Amino acid sequence: FAQALRVLVNEVESDLAGLQSQFSRAYGTAATTPFGTAGDFTDASNALRILKDNGAPLSDNQLVINTAAGASFLGKQAEANRQGTDTILRQGVFQTVSGMDIRESGQVVTQSAGAMASATSTSAAFTVGQTAIPLATAGTGVVAAGDVITFANDTNKYVVTSVVFAGANPASGDVITLAAPGLRVAQGVATRAITVVATSARNMAFNRSAIVLATRLPERPSAGDMAIDVTTLVDSRSGLAFEVAIYPGYRKVVYEVSLAWGYSVIKPEHTALLLG
Repeated sequence: FAQALRVLVNEVESDLAGLQSQFSRAYGTAATTPFGTAGDFTDASNALRILKDNGAPLSDNQLVINTAAGASFLGKQAEANRQGTDTILRQGVFQTVSGMDIRESGQVVTQSAGAMASATSTSAAFTVGQTAIPLATAGTGVVAAGDVITFANDTNKYVVTSVVFAGANPASGDVITLAAPGLRVAQGVATRAITVVATSARNMAFNRSAIVLATRLPERPSAGDMAIDVTTLVDSRSGLAFEVAIYPGYRKVVYEVSLAWGYSVIKPEHTALLLG
């Protein structure tokens, strides 16, 4: 039963980690694990800065890091004189950092970078908040949802949520759409070089209200089925409620543990990625 719960929880967690392609902006250096310097929490504080700049609430903010960042955090930030407690050192329990609860997940996505190179935007002026970026005919390769890009004269790292490419290379009429709230820096009339951030882990910072996870017990046939018993089992760690059904068979009994769920980012402005 414990393994059945872990399997389902991991599937839910994997689906939620996949939402990184809809997050707002990114901070950090690709292929560099966060929290690598003892006593330095600026990776967390700069991820939180994106949430603050986008108007997220100051409470109930979360930072979910992968196991590499978790190992770095436990190894570099565990000293009791830095934390005021030895729970990290003795028990491996993450503490709240920079106003965010730190969580660890083995499902955090590492996304391969798109192959687009030497591409530019059109020469049209761009405004703050603009999300649709038209491309000029320049460069090679394409990007996909979840890629992180930067523009010349703008240090922000933007997350691509969708693209429209007519072919295998950028061309006039192709469009890249950025996650809300869009551009932070206005651009004048000129083409802007676009750089694709390298392959990186996508640690996730977000306000809890920005993501919705809806779960329920699976619908059962109105006329019933062959289950001889059906009960509800609540996972003490995740709080998710699962259905446990018992089905008889010839010289055997089958136990089925099941869950139905859906998920969505409903407020991308209150999300951010910490690259690793």
